Amino acid sequence: MKRQFCISLLFVLGFLSMLKGQYNYDLYKFPETKVRGLNLNFNSFGNYSDFKLSPGLEARSLRYDIGADFFEFVNTSKKQKTDLVSFENDYHYSDFSFLPNFEKTKAFNMKVLKNQINRNYLNDTASFLGLKGKFFEVNHRLSLNFNDDLNLSNALAGANISLGLGFGRLEPVSEVFDAHFLMNDLLEAGVIGAKFSEEELYELAALMASVKNRRVFDFRRANIYQLSELSKWLTSKGIDQNIKTFTILNDNWTGNFTAQRVNGKRLTVHISPWAQQNWYKYDNSNNRQNEFSGGAVASISYVNAKNKNLFFGTETSLRLSHGLHNSVRQANNVTTMTGSYGVILNPNSRTTFSVAPTISLATQKFNEYAARLSLPIQANYFINNRSRISGFLNLDWINNENVIFERPSEVSEFNPNFRSDVYTPNSSIISFEGSRFNISGGLNFTYTLF
Repeated sequence: MKRQFCISLLFVLGFLSMLKGQYNYDLYKFPETKVRGLNLNFNSFGNYSDFKLSPGLEARSLRYDIGADFFEFVNTSKKQKTDLVSFENDYHYSDFSFLPNFEKTKAFNMKVLKNQINRNYLNDTASFLGLKGKFFEVNHRLSLNFNDDLNLSNALAGANISLGLGFGRLEPVSEVFDAHFLMNDLLEAGVIGAKFSEEELYELAALMASVKNRRVFDFRRANIYQLSELSKWLTSKGIDQNIKTFTILNDNWTGNFTAQRVNGKRLTVHISPWAQQNWYKYDNSNNRQNEFSGGAVASISYVNAKNKNLFFGTETSLRLSHGLHNSVRQANNVTTMTGSYGVILNPNSRTTFSVAPTISLATQKFNEYAARLSLPIQANYFINNRSRISGFLNLDWINNENVIFERPSEVSEFNPNFRSDVYTPNSSIISFEGSRFNISGGLNFTYTLF
């Protein structure tokens, strides 16, 4: 049964990969966009219990958490930038007394984070090994964490700087496929008689990306605005606006679930110095201790994202790095090689499958070795308008006899248009001694009765 399933899956993937797309996705350019946002949240909870039938028995608890984040996303011909500033604070206190016994717990946590990816393009016409567009990067991640509970108080300050130079560019193209699925539904319903031209499809995709990245605070007004703009575009192409057209448009705009897909190639050379200072004090000690660590990682990475057609895309990632540092908690002088090949499948606008086999090899001074193989699989399957099933499965094998691993860079892109987790998968050689095989998975089924 397993063999038949695997053969069938390979056949389907092979068939879809051979389907030649009508459009050249390399020609699509994500629209120039600049969007900023500030979000705030506050939650609190309290409880007090006095047990009259048991004199001296009381219980109290109080909890709150506060959060704020500012983000900025910029995309122009000269710049790709994501910026995030966040603040988190939470406090928890509880006690339970049943005289003469008394128990108490308390915890205070605060975190401040500044994370920025800033990629600046110097020359759009420059090329290297077929990669067009020369750029330099100045990225950073600054963090401050403070934790205090009944047994330990700890403060941690960290700074990660990443300087890069490279060629190539990745363009978000998810909206191209959103527009393509909409076009197919309009064709099937007889609303239009022919497919959009490449210019028309990319014009519609750019409009979708533009209205998605415009801040409208009331989600109902945002939906009205977005559908109105898309309806205007359809009208400008001579497409009648009636109930059939509107229901197809609304269904595709509010109900689609396509994967975040990008297209293009990028080669980058990085040097990433970092420093971290840790202060901690145990409640049973009067001495505050501190620990400093720092180092640098040099790396070269290559990303190649291809979209074969509406349904099928691949993402290849290769990375070679070497790290030096003075931390007593991590192995020094480690060279790491990582490779990943991701496959994304969208059989329709509401279903996504992805798999990304990854291999990592690490060596310390070329006489100690470690390896990691992982196979993450994710699926979100649309059954019908009432039911959906989603899940994940991850197979992970690690062999690390001498506990060598690279400290991963903490600078990352957060915006889903340029999500970096696809290209830097969770494949680091973790701090684990010996050999281990792990399988994890989850399944979720949702059905709406009425």
